[in-house]
Amino acid sequence: MSSKKLPHLKPLATICLPPAVFCIIEPIMFGLPVVMNGFLLVPFILTHTLTGAFTYWLTSIGFVGKMYMNLPWATPSPILGYLAAGGSIGGAVIVFINFAIGMVIFYPFWKSYEKAEVAKFNGETA
Repeated sequence: MSSKKLPHLKPLATICLPPAVFCIIEPIMFGLPVVMNGFLLVPFILTHTLTGAFTYWLTSIGFVGKMYMNLPWATPSPILGYLAAGGSIGGAVIVFINFAIGMVIFYPFWKSYEKAEVAKFNGETA
């Protein structure tokens, strides 16, 4: 996120980071907002669908151990992946792979959103 282009989102990023580490994403969902945002709704759905299918495939071939533990929802993701998969390193690794997939999917949509927000901001200040 470019704080120079969208200075009003910098405080949101600072506030949302600590809760996001513990899987509390409501500040992002409703603060950004992802909810009811045409720019971010498509990658939100696409990312979760693709990473879910990818994780299922990696589990079926044995890269990730089968999930069998139910852990508290606020467990940080890499720890959750490792423990839920019975101590499988693949469970922790897949978290970072899925994060990278999400970043690749979200990037063009974020740039479009950023461009529209900058145009709206410049139109209001002119």
